[in-house]
Amino acid sequence: VWPPRGGQTGPQTIILDFSLVYGVDGSATDTLFQAMDLIASQGAHLTVCTVSRLPDVLAAVKAAAARSTCQVTLAKDFDEALEAAEDALLRSLATSRGRSSPAVSLPATPPMGLPHLPSERAASPPPL
Repeated sequence: VWPPRGGQTGPQTIILDFSLVYGVDGSATDTLFQAMDLIASQGAHLTVCTVSRLPDVLAAVKAAAARSTCQVTLAKDFDEALEAAEDALLRSLATSRGRSSPAVSLPATPPMGLPHLPSERAASPPPL
């Protein structure tokens, strides 16, 4: 999830979707641990989704997370993971702007020079 927080230069959340993973070995667990540490070193958060359907894969993720300093969250599916990441981004943006809620007011002028929508008083289109 982008943009970065404060002095952070990378994403806030990394999502790993395990929906096509059917097994892991010790090497995969070590690689996952290394990835978690890299993510933590960048100040990001990891969300792992679609992992709970296979107990051995879930155990490997939990084992890697227990060894790492990375903040790891489990989500039931990609949609849930993405929604949580979007919510975190909105909260981060609201906080950085001194607001208590993520609501952001729209600018008075459209971005990128787009024209305003025509007013209701504009001439109606000719009949067909």
